[in-house]
Amino acid sequence: MNQRNLVLLEKELQAAESMSAKGLMSEVEVMRLRRQVNDLALVTQERVNRFRQDASAELVKTQT
Repeated sequence: MNQRNLVLLEKELQAAESMSAKGLMSEVEVMRLRRQVNDLALVTQERVNRFRQDASAELVKTQT
């Protein structure tokens, strides 16, 4: 679900950047969207890392 939200947010950012280049949207709004993309990507990566840590710990536990 996060991945789908990230894709949508990235599309929104692209549209906002295009509008900002034409003077139709504030650069501040574009920066806000960039921050949201970065935050969501970080949360997603943290979840993946946590899943891998848990899976690795479970594997070690099962092997012993």
